Amino acid sequence: MSTTTTELGKRAEQLATDYLREHHYTILDRNYRIRQGEIDIIALQGEILCFVEVRSRRNAYYGHPLETVNLRKQRRLIRAAEHYLYCRGWEGAVRFDVVAIVYEPTLEIVCVKNAFEGSG
Repeated sequence: MSTTTTELGKRAEQLATDYLREHHYTILDRNYRIRQGEIDIIALQGEILCFVEVRSRRNAYYGHPLETVNLRKQRRLIRAAEHYLYCRGWEGAVRFDVVAIVYEPTLEIVCVKNAFEGSG
């Protein structure tokens, strides 16, 4: 029985959450949605609020999942982050991270801190 894309995505978010916890992130929220976009994971690393996008692919045959965070996706993430910051009254440091997961041939998890600037 083959795993669906939705199942792989949910698994990727859980793997990313576990990875971030192991690397001293404190998870605050998951799947924060507004009409203009969604943030997969919101976490603190030290005193920095991190908005984390999780991208996954079954394999890297058609490219690495990091390549899928294009300008359009960045803008949607930034809009959602701005909404979150406004609603929470956060005024501290902010960063956008991307966790990329490739399942085959062996599990690969890569976290890129400060993957893009928040002024897209």
